Amino acid sequence: IGCMEIQGKRELLLNGETFSARMVGYTFPAAGTGAARQQKIMEDMRWLLKMGANSIAVDMDVEAVPDSFPELCDRLGFLLFYRRERNGYWAWAQDGEEKFRIQCEEKVPSFRGEQDSLFRPGSSAPTALYYQYRAKWSREPFVYIVPESIQRGESCNYTVKCYSNCDRVALYSDGSLFAFQRGEIEFVFQEVPARTPGV
Repeated sequence: IGCMEIQGKRELLLNGETFSARMVGYTFPAAGTGAARQQKIMEDMRWLLKMGANSIAVDMDVEAVPDSFPELCDRLGFLLFYRRERNGYWAWAQDGEEKFRIQCEEKVPSFRGEQDSLFRPGSSAPTALYYQYRAKWSREPFVYIVPESIQRGESCNYTVKCYSNCDRVALYSDGSLFAFQRGEIEFVFQEVPARTPGV
C-alpha cells in the first residue's frame, strides 16, 4: 500500500521517497480466453513479483488493455505504463488520463519473446535473463547457476557463471568447496575442477 505523488513533473514519489521504476514489457497471452487466460496472466504476475519488478509496460493504447488488468496491477503493487513509441517515452496513466512520463532511455526487458526476454514463447521455465534481473531487483536471497555458462576449457576444468543478489557466493564442485567470491549480480568462477559438470 502506498501513496504516489508527482514532484515537479520530473520525479515520481512513493510514500515521499523517489520511485525507481523496475519495468518489464508485457504482452498479453494470445492463447485462451476467459478464466484460462486470466489464470495465465496471474501466473505471469507472480513471476514478476518474485523477481522484484514494480512496473509493467504495455505496447498498446489505454483502451486496448483488458478492463481488469489495471485493477490487477493496482492490487499487486505494479505501476502500469503505456508506450508512446513515436515520442520515445512510457506514460503512467490513471483512469485513462496520462499522469507521468518516463523517457525510453534504458532497454526494458520483455516478459515473453524470442530474444532479450524473461521467458521464451511456449516455455514455462525462465531464461537466464530473468535471474539476472532478479539478482538486480529482488530482496529474497538466491543463487542461480547459468546452465549454458558451464564450459569446459583446454585444461579440462570448467568456467561457471552464477547470478545472485547475495554479496558473497560459494561454489562447490564434486561435493568440495571450490571458492568463495564477493561481488554483485554476476559471479564467474574459472578453472573449476569437475569429473563431470557436477557443479
